[in-house]
Formats: sequence, C-alpha cells, structure tokens
Amino acid sequence: METARSRLSRRPGPPLRAGAIVLYGSQLVAIERRWPGREGYFLVPGGRVENGERPEETVVREFQEETGLTVQVGRLLATVQRGPQAQRYYLAEVVGGAFAPGDDEAVLLPLDALASLDLRPRPVRDLIVLAATEGWPTEALAFKEAARA
Repeated sequence: METARSRLSRRPGPPLRAGAIVLYGSQLVAIERRWPGREGYFLVPGGRVENGERPEETVVREFQEETGLTVQVGRLLATVQRGPQAQRYYLAEVVGGAFAPGDDEAVLLPLDALASLDLRPRPVRDLIVLAATEGWPTEALAFKEAARA
C-alpha cells in the first residue's frame, strides 16, 4: 500500500536507480535474489534514487543498508537503459564497516566465476568480467537492455 511518505520520496519522472561495483579482495559484492520454485540471480547493491538525493548518495545509503559496508563512490562506469528506467553503475571502494548482510542476501562472488553466473544486468556483468583482464574503461559506457515482461 502506498503511503504519503512513499509518494513524497519518489523522484519525478522516469525511475532512476544507482548501484556500485565493489571489489572486496578478489570477489564482487553482490545481492542474491531468490524465490521459491524459481532460479535465483545476482545484482550489484543499489536501489532507487529518492527525491532530493543524488545517485552517488543512493549508492552509499543502499550499500550500507544491504551489506553493512561503507563505500566511497568513484566514477560512473556505465548506464543501462531498460525501458523508461535508467540504471547508473559506479565504481566504488570500501572505506569502512564490516560485511554483514541486511534484509537482502548479500554475498561475495569470486571474480573468476562471474562469466558463468546470472549477474544482472548482463552488460554490467560482462563489463566486470572484461575489466578483470583489461582494466576498467576510461569513459562511462551506455547500454540498452530490453524491458522484462
């Protein structure tokens, strides 16, 4: 049920989400999504940008809530457009806290296994896999992904 608070916290216009790519040693910090009777998948931590919030602030807030880690947000690596929703992905590094999953199921994924895992969105997974051998791109990349039905 929608509340007055949830209506006020929404940004006007199409939804914007922000997430961070964070390496913790030789592993990627991720969130595992599972539902009974369905295949699970992984996401990088992040969430909806609230009204009055910058995407970088969203990354810091969501990362702390979902993983217990405090991050410093670096540069924008990629934007993924899926239907009307834009998703921004930043490179970030851990500067404090302790890995302690919140309500979401935070996990650490070995970098050498990412290519075979269902990490979404796929262009971000492919970017991380490529960066492991070739380094991060020097400029932010833009991808379009079909909206899921």
